[in-house]
Amino acid sequence: MAAKYELKNLLGIVDHNENLSIIERDSRSLGYALGLNMLKILIERGEFVWLVLFEPLSVLRTNLKTVGLRLEDLLQRGNFYIFDIYGSVAKIKRNLPHIYQVKGDITGISFVAKYMEVASSALSETLKNLGVEEIERIWTLGFLDSSVGRLFDNPVEIYKRMWLLKYSPRIRPPIKDIRSIIIYNSAEFPKLESFIYEISDYVLESFVVGEDELKHLVVVSKSKKPGLENLVLEYLFDGGENVD
Repeated sequence: MAAKYELKNLLGIVDHNENLSIIERDSRSLGYALGLNMLKILIERGEFVWLVLFEPLSVLRTNLKTVGLRLEDLLQRGNFYIFDIYGSVAKIKRNLPHIYQVKGDITGISFVAKYMEVASSALSETLKNLGVEEIERIWTLGFLDSSVGRLFDNPVEIYKRMWLLKYSPRIRPPIKDIRSIIIYNSAEFPKLESFIYEISDYVLESFVVGEDELKHLVVVSKSKKPGLENLVLEYLFDGGENVD
């Protein structure tokens, strides 16, 4: 039997500098919506969120609506920033606030160095706007990390290097705590899965059961905390905040 677990409590298992991954095992399982509901909770709490976007902005905008969020409203809040990887590669200019892109020649590994510059610049701007020298906590959310396979010739190497920037001395000193959520579709880019498992402290795998009436389930396949591993959760998408 699937256990009952509130989404806010599921998000609460992520501790200081830890990483949580949501792996979609079935495109119908809507694992991405689980991640975006977590984003909604974080925004409403006033947490700082950096979203790393590997999908078209239009896809993010549409999917945010499924959890009751409007992209333009989020970008006006001051605690939500987008690193637009897809738009950078496709060279699509954005006329919205708090969307950062990598400019110029971004083929190969050179992209990572330029991405570091953009992230460092965004951090400096955030500190200046807040009038502080450090930030207590920032959340990063990858949407959808599996789409990196469609953007680069050597996507695994680039993704690994991008991820390691989280621990860079140019990023870490002003931020005491970076907590991350990864949303990943295993069928879209399976080569990335072993790395994602390795860096994750918690892994939630989403799938569906049933035929006429689908049940959306999550299994906790990796957990640092006792009592959670192999826990099966049922969740509903009705605009609410609960995972049943």
